[in-house]
Amino acid sequence: MLSGALVYGGTSQGAINAGSYVITPGGYYSNQQGYDISYVNGALTVNPAPLTITADNKSKVYGDANPALTATYSGLKGTDTSAVVSGLTLNTAATTGSNVGSYTITAADGTATNYTITFVNGVLTITAAPATTPETVAYTDVYIEGLVNIINEMSGNPTNIAERILTIFDFAWFFTIDVPYENTFVIEDMPRYGIEK
Repeated sequence: MLSGALVYGGTSQGAINAGSYVITPGGYYSNQQGYDISYVNGALTVNPAPLTITADNKSKVYGDANPALTATYSGLKGTDTSAVVSGLTLNTAATTGSNVGSYTITAADGTATNYTITFVNGVLTITAAPATTPETVAYTDVYIEGLVNIINEMSGNPTNIAERILTIFDFAWFFTIDVPYENTFVIEDMPRYGIEK
C-alpha cells in the first residue's frame, strides 16, 4: 500500500515562456508493503504561439511625403502587446518623387521570444495629383503691342532680358526675351507655365 500524495516539482512549475521544462514527480512512500518506489521525470514543452504581423496598406498623392508606415498584430496572447516584438522593419521603395502606382510595403525582421511570426506585406498606393488647367496667352497684336511698349520703356533698350515678369492686362507671366535690336524681340516657349507660341 502506498501512502502520501503525488506531487510534482521541477522547472515546469509556473512555466510561462516557450521552451522545455522538467516535470519531477514525488510524494509517495510505502509502509509495511516494502515497495521500492522510483520516479521518472517528464518534460513540459511550451510551443511558441503563432503571430501574424501585417503591414498596413497606405496611400498618398503624387509628390507628397510618404505616410508613416504601421502594422497590425494578430495572435497576441494574454496581456501581450506589440512591445513584445523587437527589430520589426517596415520599408517601401517608394519615395516623394515616385510615380503614380502601387508599391510594396515590406514587413520583416521582427522577433519575439514566445511567438513564431509570419509577415504579410502591404501596399502603398500613389494617386495622381489634382490636375490644374493652365491659362494660355494668345499672342495677338494687342499683346505684342503691349510687350513692345514695355521694352521701349526700358532705358537704353537692354539686351538678353531673362525671366522678367511682364504684366499685361492684369496677367503676370514668365518669359525669356532676347532683344538684339530696338522694338525687335523673340519669345521662347514656356509650356510649364501654360504659354505656347
